[in-house]
Amino acid sequence: MTNNSFLLYLNTRAVSLERDAEIQAAQDAGINFILVAPSAEPYRKYNLTHFLEAPVTSHAEARRIILDYIQETGVNIRGIVAWSEHQVELIAQLGADLGLPATTLEAANNVRSKANTRKVLDQLDGVNPRYALVQDESSFKAALDLVGVPCLLKPAGSSGGRGIFKIESYDQALSTFRKATEYCDPQRDDVYSYFHHEFVLEQALTGSEHSVSGMVADGQIVVFSITDKQIDLSIPIQYQNITPSTLPQATQNQIIQMARSAVKLTGINWCGFHIDFMITSEGPKILEIGGRLGGECINSHLIPLSRPMINPYQLLLKVVQGINPFNKDNYVFDAMNRAGMRTFLPSGPGRILSMQGLDRVRLHPNTREFVQLRRPGDQVFLPSVQYYGYELGHVIVQCNMQENIEDILENMASWVVTEIEPSEDRSAIAHRSKVLPMDG
Repeated sequence: MTNNSFLLYLNTRAVSLERDAEIQAAQDAGINFILVAPSAEPYRKYNLTHFLEAPVTSHAEARRIILDYIQETGVNIRGIVAWSEHQVELIAQLGADLGLPATTLEAANNVRSKANTRKVLDQLDGVNPRYALVQDESSFKAALDLVGVPCLLKPAGSSGGRGIFKIESYDQALSTFRKATEYCDPQRDDVYSYFHHEFVLEQALTGSEHSVSGMVADGQIVVFSITDKQIDLSIPIQYQNITPSTLPQATQNQIIQMARSAVKLTGINWCGFHIDFMITSEGPKILEIGGRLGGECINSHLIPLSRPMINPYQLLLKVVQGINPFNKDNYVFDAMNRAGMRTFLPSGPGRILSMQGLDRVRLHPNTREFVQLRRPGDQVFLPSVQYYGYELGHVIVQCNMQENIEDILENMASWVVTEIEPSEDRSAIAHRSKVLPMDG
């Protein structure tokens, strides 16, 4: 890439392990990039040479600032990368403005709006749970009759599982809907500004959760990995990811085919994708589709550690430039190692008085990366109170295919012990809010 040619990075992910990998991917490839973000403060340590301040969650304003900058400086933009859900539509708009490889705006809306996703997936038999679209109390009551209880009320434009409320009885349904509309306020989190006042009411499913990671390059749908997830539903929070999956191969083949069909229907192109599944007694069901590479260190760390021939971040930087680097479309069964991520959690919300065991985790021979997020004196909050406020730290682990990575991660978690000065009863908060901020 010549000195005047750049990629546009539309922000980065908030998890430091992923942010480091995103910046390192361009540096390793010798690619110049312009980072566009609301503030330069999180990036001081990287010594970036090109930074543009813009409110990337306010698409119209960010688009104007970016296009003005390109016109004024004469830089040659070769591709645009959206690392998080907020920028999927913005990349579609800028791609059209600049004539670059990108998903169309219509296709972006198919994956950004949970309502649109469900309507698209109606074309596939059996992949949707029962669902209905909700805009107000009248449509909510009609939707409840159709979907039944238990059910989940999801804001159509949110990501990371934020703002999901569970309804367990008809008696509490309307009050929960009112709480949800109050909670999902853009003043609380700008994620709720997308498709505001639109919800999806879905049948509450039970089963194991899994995620399919992949990419679309010039219409070729490439699947990298299936990841097994673990969620603590009592909080609730997702705390573990492991690849390769231990699902039976026939089940994996089934969800790979479902994923391909779903991605094709959405129309997304020249981007990463992730699809969350639940394996239920009625078969696999799709929980959500994202039109960008998923988070939770799956693409930044777990896939490269389990499949050394695949580095999704480096491949994405080629794909957004209109390059198709793939000579096959399925890498799911090519794993050479097992890789997992574990998030360490406190015993409850409150102020941390003491922490033990993290050094033991850091020094473990299977540890590949470790980041500590909280220290004694810090406050920890349930996700329903503060998104991403409960995690103590993350570890990335790698082992050979014969080792039991589940036991390794479980042992590490048992070493991490916290003493907490409670600030408020955890069950009371959960009962009051009934919000389920699960990652997706």
